[in-house]
Amino acid sequence: MTELRPLPYDIDAERALLGSLMVDPSVITAIRPILKTGDLYRDEHKVLFETLLDLHERGFGLDPVTVCDALEKAGNLEKAGGFADITRFFQYVPTALHAEHYAQIVAEHGARRRLIWTADKITEAVYDEQPLEVIRQKADKWLGQSTPMVSRTIDHIGAALEQMAEKQAQIEAGTAQYFIPAALHDIERAFGGYARGELTVFSAPTGEGKTAFGLQELLDKARRGYGAVYVSTEVYAHVLTERLVSHDAQINYDQVRKGYSDHYTDLPYACPSRDDYRRRMGESYTRLNELPLHIMAPVMDVRTRRVTRPDLSPLGIRAALRGYAEKQPIDFIVVDYLTNLELPLGKGSSDRSLIVESALRTLREIGIELGAAVLTLAQLTREAAREKEPRLHHLEQSTGIEKGSDNVWLMYAPDPDKDYVRKIIGAKGRNVSKGMVEAIHFNGATQTFTDTHTRRLNNDEIEW
Repeated sequence: MTELRPLPYDIDAERALLGSLMVDPSVITAIRPILKTGDLYRDEHKVLFETLLDLHERGFGLDPVTVCDALEKAGNLEKAGGFADITRFFQYVPTALHAEHYAQIVAEHGARRRLIWTADKITEAVYDEQPLEVIRQKADKWLGQSTPMVSRTIDHIGAALEQMAEKQAQIEAGTAQYFIPAALHDIERAFGGYARGELTVFSAPTGEGKTAFGLQELLDKARRGYGAVYVSTEVYAHVLTERLVSHDAQINYDQVRKGYSDHYTDLPYACPSRDDYRRRMGESYTRLNELPLHIMAPVMDVRTRRVTRPDLSPLGIRAALRGYAEKQPIDFIVVDYLTNLELPLGKGSSDRSLIVESALRTLREIGIELGAAVLTLAQLTREAAREKEPRLHHLEQSTGIEKGSDNVWLMYAPDPDKDYVRKIIGAKGRNVSKGMVEAIHFNGATQTFTDTHTRRLNNDEIEW
């Protein structure tokens, strides 16, 4: 039915929008909450739009020479229409005064195309005789993705009250999950878990277990049925998997990493025999392989030792997750870690803070677009180790992190004589109290955190 009528789009509005961004790049900040790449209809406009966002995020100008040079280096100049077409964009608009209006027009047409696509998918599912409940669940998801991002005008509080009542009804009926629980009960009580569309920065000094914490949260979400993605900037995919297996099978990480050997059988949590090692490793492989767990990380070919790296810039991560979300639902994202992302260096500390803030906002936009919670790992400075308790200013690029995040949690070891004990401070909480977790236990042998609640349930000895 939809094939008989042309899809809605406005090429002139797209050209005017792109011209506005090149005339005055500062308007990008205003249109980012309104527009996403898929709202543009022409492929060459999408390529150009992503390039403009990338250049602006990295602090470059958006003049034709700079833009075309970036496109040519990426092999996308012809895909974007070529030098002549790009220079013409400046002719479409004398000023960027109406850029937000153009963005709203483009976004509305994009939303209408997505609604047509949604209607087709629902029709297809009905004719395929899929269960009605399955169709309803899919339709809710598709319609949510099809909602236009155009900003609303002022509303009476009654509209917000209706939305709140609908949300409460969905929560009571169990038909909506706005919050994703934390892996540990004590963290859940202190900080309220993770909210979809919010970004939480989890920071700790080097060697205190940031990656282990992120992987444990990832595995916990996958076990609960949430689509979970781990983005690693430096650790190879197979190494991350070894750490996940160590945690899942509760086998000493050194034994998993180096393979079974009689040299490791006396290590804590090591398998006593080769048969036991193979059995437990095989069972863990099967369990993990069945979970909705995904990894975006550098990959080393274990035979050739050659390494391939994905685009680990914030925009590259966003593009990869958007594409993957079309095939697999994504509910929870871990980024390990913030300051090791592919970011421009900047000219000074103030520039660097702005760059980090912009990177966090891009990661947060991913969560908003996909309806996912984002957990980003970050580094505490060496100065924090000399203090009794870390604070926000002990974060690398703390100003940018504080501005660009919703929540900030700081973990550290309060007692050097008990290096297995960690404390977590809620240094910032947008919609919840800051909170504090007085003590969790870190088992480095199996890359596992436990809290007082869990250890009592397991009848483990508690010595904090």
